[in-house]
Amino acid sequence: MIVLVKMKSGENKKAFVRNDIFHEANNLNKKTTNLTTSTIDSVYWPDKEGIKNIPVKEWLTMADENNYWNLTA
Repeated sequence: MIVLVKMKSGENKKAFVRNDIFHEANNLNKKTTNLTTSTIDSVYWPDKEGIKNIPVKEWLTMADENNYWNLTA
């Protein structure tokens, strides 16, 4: 899945994420470099009130709970 993330440096990046692993994504949505979760501040995520900035650890928990990875057990 492609998401927008806010880095702890304040920079916004497009990232490919799957199974709790983030990679920076280029303009063709291809993985480039690894992004460690310790350098990511938050993930931009839509909800019924607009776009929220959700802390990365909280977002990863939501992803697991809601099966964002679309994997079956």
